[in-house]
Amino acid sequence: AATNDTLTGTSAGDTIVGGVGTDYLNGGAGADTYRFNRGDGQDTLDDSSTDASIDKLIFSGTGLTSTNAIVTRIGSSSDLQISFGGITDSVVLTRQVFSNSANYGVESIEFSNGVIWTEAQLVNAIV
Repeated sequence: AATNDTLTGTSAGDTIVGGVGTDYLNGGAGADTYRFNRGDGQDTLDDSSTDASIDKLIFSGTGLTSTNAIVTRIGSSSDLQISFGGITDSVVLTRQVFSNSANYGVESIEFSNGVIWTEAQLVNAIV
C-alpha cells in the first residue's frame, strides 16, 4: 500500500527514495541523490542545504524523460513542479529558483532517457 512518508537525510551525502505515496524529502547537507521512479506519486523535495555540494534528482521509468517533462512555477513562489505529459507522477522542488537562499534546491536533474539538466536548463524549461 502507498504510504505518505517524511524522509530527512543527514549532514553527509544521502540517497533518498520516497517510494509510492505523497512524500516529503529533505536530504539536509551534503551531496544528496533523490531517486524518483514511475509510479512513486507526488513528492515534495525540499533540499534546504546551504553548502555548495551538488544535489541530484534522478528519474527512472517509462515516460519520465526530458522530452516529456513539463516544468511550471507554482504561483509567485520559488517552487517548481516537474510533471510529465500523460503521467500522474510529479515532483515539487521547493525554494528551487528566484530565492535569496543560496544553494537551495537540486543542481542536477537526470531523466530516464539519460539527458541531464543543470539548474539553468531547468529554469529555461519553465512553461
